[in-house]
Amino acid sequence: MKTKSDQKRKYDYSQLKARTVQLGKTDRMVAEAANITPSTYSIKLNGGSQFTQDEMCSICNFLGIRYGEIPSYFFAVLV
Repeated sequence: MKTKSDQKRKYDYSQLKARTVQLGKTDRMVAEAANITPSTYSIKLNGGSQFTQDEMCSICNFLGIRYGEIPSYFFAVLV
């Protein structure tokens, strides 16, 4: 039986998704900026795996997100 500590933490990427739409960008464009495939980007957005630091930095640079805002875009816990 899995305990709560064994469960993978899920993050809420709604701010990231909203920023992408706000700037008129596509998920494919964001994925390319992060040097990952669109399918890998989708998997990460849906909680299948986590973004690496390099991917987060590339996405921030592409979408004009300040590094100080990374927690609200990449580490907001899904409730």
